[in-house]
Amino acid sequence: MNFETKRAALEKIYALHDEFAAGLDAACRKGCAICCTANVTVTTLEGFLMRPQIEACGQTDRLATADNRGFRPTITTNHMAALCKDGKELPEESMDPAPGPCPLLTDQICPVYAVRPFGCRSMVSSRNCAETGMADMDEWVITVNHLFMQFIEHLDGNGCSGNLADVLAVLSDPEKRAEFEAAKLICRTTGLIPNRPIPVLMIPPEYQDQAMPLVEKLRACVSG
Repeated sequence: MNFETKRAALEKIYALHDEFAAGLDAACRKGCAICCTANVTVTTLEGFLMRPQIEACGQTDRLATADNRGFRPTITTNHMAALCKDGKELPEESMDPAPGPCPLLTDQICPVYAVRPFGCRSMVSSRNCAETGMADMDEWVITVNHLFMQFIEHLDGNGCSGNLADVLAVLSDPEKRAEFEAAKLICRTTGLIPNRPIPVLMIPPEYQDQAMPLVEKLRACVSG
């Protein structure tokens, strides 16, 4: 699958999740930004999709001066699925409980909302997060989110994942950006972690039947 086809597939996946989220009774509203923190993680394909809008909104300088206190993952979703499949122990990861706001956030509004990454799209809470300090999602919604994350990572199989600010910093380098477009970006030289193909779908037994129609739609998105 060439790069442009991958980008189109990512947009289809986003649209599919928008359709799913529209059927939820969510408390999320414009200006509700407690979940918009520096802990957001993205794939390089998602970061690439965001770049033109970030530049158009004049947000590039804010990213350059971000202090990058946010969460830096050491393992991707599909790597975690592979370890679980093989019965291996998952590594412990630490996350700053108070990382500060997303460096792109402006007056409690996301200036690149239309191209926001899945880490942001997945935060669909049934209650106002300000009440509990976290999103309130049932197990079905969490299962669906994991599925989408697996397929998004799989789609960007030759790319990397990491903290939003770190990924966008890498893609701000024209040479690294060209390497990414040519599927030649070496993650270990960037401080990011490599994406992996889907080893097994993370679907609890009780949701197997319910999830299959959505799985087929996701497969159609990534198959071109």
